[in-house]
Order: sequence, then structure tokens, then C-alpha cells
Amino acid sequence: MTDTQIPRAQNNDRSLFRSLVSRLRTRFSHMDGSVWLVFLVLLIHYRATRGIFQGKGSGDGFLGFMYLPGLVLYHSFDLAKPAAEWIGPLGREITGLVANPCPIGPVLFWLPFYLLGLLFHKLAAIPGVGFVLTLFVPALDGKQPFTGRTEADLYMAGIGSLLAGMWGIWTLFQLVERHAGRRAARFAVVGSVLASPLCFYLTTQPLYQHATAFFAVTQLVDAWDRYRNQLSFRRCLIIGSWTGVAVLQRPQEAIWLLPMGLSVCALIVSAIRERTLRKLWIGIGYGMTTLATAALWFAPQVLLWIHYYGSFRAPQKPGHFLWTSPALIESLFSMRTGIFPWVPVMYLSVLGIALALRRSRSLLLPVCLTAIIELYVNASAWDFHGSWSFGPRRYTDAIVVLALGLGALYQQVEATHRSLLWRRTLWGFLFLLCIQNAVLVEWVRTRKTKSSSAGAYSAATWIRWANGPQWLARTLEQTGYPFLQPASTAYALTYRTSLSSVENLLGNFINERDWRIREFVLTPQIVVAERPPQIVEGLLPVDAPPAQGNVARHVRVLVPLVLSEPLRLRLEGQIPSHSALIVRWNGRRLLPEPGSDLSFLIPQDLVKGRPRWNELTLDDMPQGSQLQRILVQSTSRWWK
Repeated sequence: MTDTQIPRAQNNDRSLFRSLVSRLRTRFSHMDGSVWLVFLVLLIHYRATRGIFQGKGSGDGFLGFMYLPGLVLYHSFDLAKPAAEWIGPLGREITGLVANPCPIGPVLFWLPFYLLGLLFHKLAAIPGVGFVLTLFVPALDGKQPFTGRTEADLYMAGIGSLLAGMWGIWTLFQLVERHAGRRAARFAVVGSVLASPLCFYLTTQPLYQHATAFFAVTQLVDAWDRYRNQLSFRRCLIIGSWTGVAVLQRPQEAIWLLPMGLSVCALIVSAIRERTLRKLWIGIGYGMTTLATAALWFAPQVLLWIHYYGSFRAPQKPGHFLWTSPALIESLFSMRTGIFPWVPVMYLSVLGIALALRRSRSLLLPVCLTAIIELYVNASAWDFHGSWSFGPRRYTDAIVVLALGLGALYQQVEATHRSLLWRRTLWGFLFLLCIQNAVLVEWVRTRKTKSSSAGAYSAATWIRWANGPQWLARTLEQTGYPFLQPASTAYALTYRTSLSSVENLLGNFINERDWRIREFVLTPQIVVAERPPQIVEGLLPVDAPPAQGNVARHVRVLVPLVLSEPLRLRLEGQIPSHSALIVRWNGRRLLPEPGSDLSFLIPQDLVKGRPRWNELTLDDMPQGSQLQRILVQSTSRWWK
């Protein structure tokens, strides 16, 4: 190498660096003010709030985080090393390891910030330095033991999810802008982030996998949209890589390969019609390249499962998905993490998609079809509600659908109505929904209310838990929560009950089981003294004379069950002269079991699973009866 070549190489390096800086500067300078506003809200909320329980990571978020201390401090994937307290709940596998049921993918985003947090922990012990660092990491305490799992460690790891989510938001803005314009993109981004559970999983619980999954799916859909009409092997590598990254965050994201699959299929069908062999092989090559690239990215998770279980299998046990009994209605309309009650802005999105489907079919149809399949998959799970959750957390990856619908609606309104009144009305309604979502986030974060997946409870109950406006609670008790429509009215008319009762029942099941331990989560009984919502007729007032008992002559009980299975029904209490009692299940009279007057066997063909409810009626109940419990127990052990 000559002397004259060295400066030239240095100049080239400088030129490359300047080019990179220039590109970043250009990108940031073109970022819309609405995106910056959303970023600011997220950053303030992240810094100002501590999260729940352990901090920024709880539940599956905490388990996923435990990969970090396991790898960095113990050099092991065995969950027992950094989190011995989970040996009991999870148990050891055949390999002797305690398997971490969470995906490994988010570690890619967390690790740099986690390592930085460990450095901060060491520096915090230096006088004066710790105070400065707490301005950025509020939970930092240099006096705490160096465990790698402090609240400050979780806080630092969560920054990776927050930044990934912010990158995804910017990509989302560009995607909507490309199809609906800049003003529509502003409306879509504000609504899809601040009026949905996404903001909760970006700031309050960022160590769940939802923030990084949202980022990866958004990048995948955006890449597919940009390249779908001009595919190449290089672009298939990009789409395949984003697919692999997405699946590495959550395996269910494999569904989002469908739009690319449809594009490849269209290319192959076109080649067959044209009888072009070269085009056919190119189409097949595009599909194989995409799949192979995605599989290569997902390989670390496969190897980890083999390491844990001794063979290739997912953490969920066989039978986790009830494919013939999906909780579709519950997933859409239940107060237990239903999409429309918890993300009411979805009504606007659905309207926008319906209006724009004809003119944007090539974009919206594949994306919406993917979202429908995802709905079916998640609804088929035992725990369709997602166990501990804020809103429908398992659908945060599909925020892209919500945003496209909102953008399409705003574009339609802008094109149809020249007046500012309609657009201002849309923005006003969206602002109210953002405020509602922010209030719910704080109620759950501060534990004024239960987790949204704890059970279906009426909107009035939620307001009373949080000591909200009582006038609003009384109003909603009469009118019902409007964002359950039209399902609440349909159920109320079908089962002859109130809208408030539907809110308390839709999504709650007798004989509900935990998907990990396969034991009952909700006790298979109805306790009359608790005045349960299942008893819709026949409960006497609390202040009724004891001689009258606690139930009327006619009692009607609604019993939602997960699926059709043989049952044993048993009535407990003081029921005099019960020989005259008439017990019917879904209209058919039941006869007592031999040797028992108040125990009844119900065959499987008489039992309805979700989303239908079962109706139990007790007629000619003797006066003075004190009904204590109604037990509905499975007589099979299929789940074992």
C-alpha cells in the first residue's frame, strides 16, 4: 500500500460516516411532529412510573427477563440458576433443567441496556455518581446486592423494548402515510398507540414480548408492502429475516408470513397461466428463500427447546388449543380482555377497513385475513384472555391492522367532507378514547382494579373498584357498557337477562383450568351467598325473613362452560321436601343419581361449550329453602 492510498482510504471512511450521519439526520428531520409527541408521552410515562410487582417486568415479562442474569452471571439457560423460586411452580424437565417458557428473541433488544445497567450498578457505589445516575434510572441503588435482577436491572432492560417500539411506531407512520396521506397517518399513529394496550406494554410492562413483537411484525408488513409488486431474491431475504425476527419474539407471529405467502402464490399461479417455466421456478425460489431465511433466524429457539426438553417441542402441553371450541365472541366482546371493550377505537378501524377494502384490497385483504387467523388461534387457547394482562395483549402485534383502518377512515372522511367539523369530531372522539385508555392503564398499574384477565366484570364494577364517579357507575348499570355492542344486546335477548349481567358473565367459565398445571383456576361452584351473576332469577333480597329462605320457587341459572363435557350437578343446602323439586338443564329434566336426591348426571350431548351458555332451572323450590352452593363438576379427566 502506498502513502497516497492511506489518506484516500481514510477519506472514504469519513465519507461513509458522513453519509450515514446525513441519512439519519434526514430521517429524523422528516419525522412528523405527531410521532415526536407520541414518543414524548411514552418516554415521560416510562420514566415516571415504576411498573407493577417487580417493576417493569412481571409475570411472563419477569420470566423472560431471567434469561439475562442466567446468561450473563450464571452462563446458563437453566431457569433454576437465577430464579430458584420457580423450580416448584414449573418443575424440572426430563433433562433436569427448569425450562423458561418465554421466547428468547427479546433478549436481542434487552442485552445491551442490561449490561449498561450492570455497569451503572457498580458506578452507583461511587459517592456523588449514584445521585446523577438515579436521575436516569430511578430505582438504582448501589447499596443493593449485585444480583442482576433488581428493579433497576429490569428498568434498564425494558429500555430496549421501548426503543424497539418507538422504531416500530415510526415505521407504522410511514406505512400509513404511503397509502392514506400524512394527516391520516397522524390520526392512525396517535390512536393505535395511545388508545390501545400497546402503550402499556411499551412503558409499564415492557419486558413482556409484545413490544418487540409489535416492532418485528410492523417491519415485516412494511417490507412486504414495499416489495410485494417487485420481488427479488434480496428482498425475499429481507422479508424472511423480518419474519424470523418476529417469530423469535413470539412463535404465533409465524402467521404474519401469510401476506408474503399469498404474493408468492399469486406469482406462481400467474406463471402457470402464462406457461412460463422460468417464472414458475423464480416464484418457488422466492418462497423457499423466504422460508429458509425465517427458519434460520428461528433456529436458536428450536435449539433451546431441544436443550430444555430433550426433543423439539413448544412449552405448551398437548391439548393447549381447543380448535373446535374457540372463544371467538369472548375474545371480541368480553369484558375479560375483549378487543372491542378494551380497544374501542377498533370500531373506527373496522369502519375504515370496510370503507377502504374495495380500493385497497391488495393491501388490506391479506393483512385482515392474517388478523382473522390470529384471532382464531388465540381464541382457541385455554387461556384466551392471556392470564395476567392489560387488555387483549396477545393482539398488540396486530396494531398495524388497527392503524391501517384508522388511516383509511380519516382519509375517507377527509375526501368526502370538506368541512373541518368531521375531522375535528374524529380527533375529539379519539382524544376521549386516549384519555379512557390512560385512566385504565393507571388503574391497573396502581392496582386500584384487577387485571383485565382476572375475570369478566361489569364496567360499573370497575368504576366502583377505582372509586370513580358513582353517577357513571349507576348509569352504566342501567345502560350497559356501550363498547360491548352488539354482542351484549344479542346475549341479553337470547338468555333473557340484563346488559349488566352479560358483562359479568361473557368470558367467565365454570370449570376453567390453567393451561400449565391443568387444574381448576375458577372453582367449579356457584356460591349463593355471594349473589353471583350466574343466578339471573330467583334470588330473594338480602333482608328477606329467614323463614322465607334465600331463593324463590323458580330459580334460573346461566352456566358458561369452556367446552362440552359430561358433568355432575349437585345442589347443597337446606332444601326441605325436595322430592317435588324439578331440575332442568337446557330444557331437559334431570333425574337424581341413585342414592342421592340432589345430585344429577348430565350427559355430554346436553352440555354446550363456548360461546353458548347453559341454562339451569329449579322449579317448585320449597318455601324456606336455603340454597348454599351449586356445584358443576366434570366427570371426565380428558385434560390430564
